[in-house]
This record gives sequence, structure tokens and C-alpha cells, in this order.
Amino acid sequence: MRESARHVIRFLVIFAVVAVLSLLLVGPAGPSLNPYVSALTDVLAGSDVIASNCEMKTCSTSVPVTCVNALRSHRCALHGNGTCTTTICP
Repeated sequence: MRESARHVIRFLVIFAVVAVLSLLLVGPAGPSLNPYVSALTDVLAGSDVIASNCEMKTCSTSVPVTCVNALRSHRCALHGNGTCTTTICP
């Protein structure tokens, strides 16, 4: 009886150590990895973009290059030499 109890305790200790290490090394899953995310999550994420003054624009593929509306949080910059760069907003 003592031996089986010792094995159960050893198993529980090992299980607890593995669980704690997995949380420390990997961390909990973010909301983007969860299939049960609310539709309002995107709306709430959009408020951060508005607060950071993100233009929500990207470079066009047409000539002459211009900044056009983007679906994601990007910032467009036109340069004097006719080039354009798009950066992701923080």
C-alpha cells in the first residue's frame, strides 16, 4: 500500500512540474489561437489602432504609386523618388 501511494505521489509531482514548466516556457494560448473567440474581439482590437493614430493604409500596386485603404493596421509612406513603403502599426 505504501509503495502504490508513493508512486501516485511521485506521478502527481511530476505532472505538476511539467504543467508549471509548460506554462512558464510556452505561456497560455492567446485569443487568436482560441477557436471560441467573440466577434467583438476584432472591434475591440480596432480601438487600439485608432488610439495609436494608425492610418490603415498601404502602398498601391498601380502606377503612380499611392497610399490606399488597408484592411489591417498598416502605415503608408510615399517617398520623393516615387517609391512607397508600408510598415505595420504597433
